[in-house]
Amino acid sequence: MKTSPKNNIPKPMPARCRTVSNGSLRINDAGKPGLHVSYANPIDAFVGHGGCDSDEWINKIVLGPNGDGDFHEGDPQAVCIAFSGIGQTCLSREAFHPKQAGTTGYAHVVENRLTAIGRIHGNMTG
Repeated sequence: MKTSPKNNIPKPMPARCRTVSNGSLRINDAGKPGLHVSYANPIDAFVGHGGCDSDEWINKIVLGPNGDGDFHEGDPQAVCIAFSGIGQTCLSREAFHPKQAGTTGYAHVVENRLTAIGRIHGNMTG
């Protein structure tokens, strides 16, 4: 959810794009002629590649900051905690996000869906 820069109060999601009971996004304009909307579900592709699996595609907890673009102590959106022996540290933006193999996994899911609906033919990368 976006926040107002002045007072950091969450802004409501536009009416045309709200979360519905099944967890998917509903876009009121999706049925308009000429607009093609499809969903690519990545869950099956990621089975066996979670943060605790031997072939991880997703990062577990990653402490930061890991560069200028990461969370730093004092950032309003940062989740910072004190660890014994480490001191105050923040969770990294990398935490619970895909590793290189995970982004490739997502790309294959989207590529397969685009092929299935006739939007691309062959390999997107070659």
